[in-house]
Amino acid sequence: MDLFKVNIDGAIERHNSYDACGGLARGSTKRWLGEFIQFVGHCNSLEADLCVVVQGILLVRRLNLKNVIIESDSLETVASVSTSNDLWGGSPLVWKIRKLVKDRMDISVKHIRRKANQPPVDWLAKKRFQYP
Repeated sequence: MDLFKVNIDGAIERHNSYDACGGLARGSTKRWLGEFIQFVGHCNSLEADLCVVVQGILLVRRLNLKNVIIESDSLETVASVSTSNDLWGGSPLVWKIRKLVKDRMDISVKHIRRKANQPPVDWLAKKRFQYP
């Protein structure tokens, strides 16, 4: 069975505090299968990263991928969606992610080192600022 990975990242434009996110899906041969970029709006970094996880799951659904690992370089984000006892457990985004993952038992959210998550995903997230 093929294993698919979706790498996700967020970016912030400092002069106006807008957040954007990006992600890409790759197969076991590292072939690029799909991507997303979008504005998230004004929010804190954890909320932005949670939005990125939602978008990553939606990308998985759009591409109809099975056996997927969503990789984020935000340890706080991964912990908040992976455990039931956390400070963000009451967040609607956390509950939405947990439900989406529970509905699809073949999706997991894992932490990846920031350096390993770049450059393509970081580039995608920052690219959104170029096209309003």
